Amino acid sequence: MSETWAILTDIHGNIDALDAVLRDVELQGADKIVVLGDSVNYGAAAVAVIERITSIADIILLGNHEKAVLHGEEGMSGPAGAGLAWTREQLASCEAWQQLVDGAVFPDACERIVDDVHLVHASPRDPVLEYVWPGHSSYYLAFNDQIDQRLAQILAASQARHCFCGHTHVPAVLLPYAERRLLKLLPWDRRLSFVGPQAIFFVPDTTLRIEGLSESPVIINPGSVGQPRDGRPEAAYALYNGDELRFRRVPYNIDAAGEKIRALPIDDDARDYLADRLLRGE
Repeated sequence: MSETWAILTDIHGNIDALDAVLRDVELQGADKIVVLGDSVNYGAAAVAVIERITSIADIILLGNHEKAVLHGEEGMSGPAGAGLAWTREQLASCEAWQQLVDGAVFPDACERIVDDVHLVHASPRDPVLEYVWPGHSSYYLAFNDQIDQRLAQILAASQARHCFCGHTHVPAVLLPYAERRLLKLLPWDRRLSFVGPQAIFFVPDTTLRIEGLSESPVIINPGSVGQPRDGRPEAAYALYNGDELRFRRVPYNIDAAGEKIRALPIDDDARDYLADRLLRGE
């Protein structure tokens, strides 16, 4: 691959974070922009986000939140469901949204293979809803075999050597244990990472670069642009050229994004929770 791709996901209506990331993408000289879904809900600017990505992105997938806007709540409750009706109402008159979702069939809209790279919103086994995630850290030892087997099965389900996904809001690399050389001397987030006999779920502790990926089977999550959940509030995305991966973190005006959420006509507790979690990165 001679191009550099900027991989973005889980923007969730956060135009402040998206615009900051797009400025960084331009500075880094990316050739193509890929969006892996969940561009709407939670945040206050669904229309602005959809208009922005449809004008600039080369590839756009839909996620479970787009599916919920189109077809119902899909079991969403609490903060996830609180802004859904408002989001649906806002998007109803958005021409860019109508063009984006016209003819969308799920799960196909959440998955594509481009240049031998498998792109999904959630997981190669279930591109709409399955989390590529090892489970709660307190279970890692007691259920090590089961977690390891599940991660190995997810790896095996990828239809290309390299797969990108979103959905968890946490930057990560899932790879076979045999490929551990790729992570040598890199700083781990030990709260969120997992090592088993078959699979490694690696969460970086900082912005970093991983080289030599071209021949290694990996599933990569670039992290969330609009609602990170790894304890860091900066917007997250990744740059990728087939052999090298760079995790990027971009500061943005979180207070402005939070104030827009607090002004939404939704349940008070939900909007306070959604605004506050941006500051906490969780």
